[in-house]
Amino acid sequence: MASALQNLTTMGVKLDVPPDLSDPDVQEKLSPAAIKALVKIVDNWGITQEEARELIGGVSHGKYHEWKRGKASTLKQDELTRVSLLLGIYRALNILYSKPLAASWVRLHNTNPLLSGNTPLEYMVRGGVPAMVTLRRLLDARRGG
Repeated sequence: MASALQNLTTMGVKLDVPPDLSDPDVQEKLSPAAIKALVKIVDNWGITQEEARELIGGVSHGKYHEWKRGKASTLKQDELTRVSLLLGIYRALNILYSKPLAASWVRLHNTNPLLSGNTPLEYMVRGGVPAMVTLRRLLDARRGG
């Protein structure tokens, strides 16, 4: 299995080790797909642009609008990390739940003690990357992954 992964790449990035998101070449290669994925997730979840901008680390209004118009820019390490976490959360939700529930789950108040009655979206916006990691782990554990 390990030998099969040694030659496997996506967009020029090897998959046998985590990508070096601090490398400008890796950032440039991964950014266009990350931006497209982010815009689709935001649309699917029906969250506001302000919430989306906060989830991605407080990017400017103008920068976010460029992304929405399909103008890719190079994301920083933190932004790529956040998109990666959101992709994992999105994937887990779509494995666990029906499409309508997966799309609305981040906006529903939750009784899980971790969320203290808040929505997962509020939890992620307030808690940043650590909250996203925790939420991703919670969902991955629920799906048995």
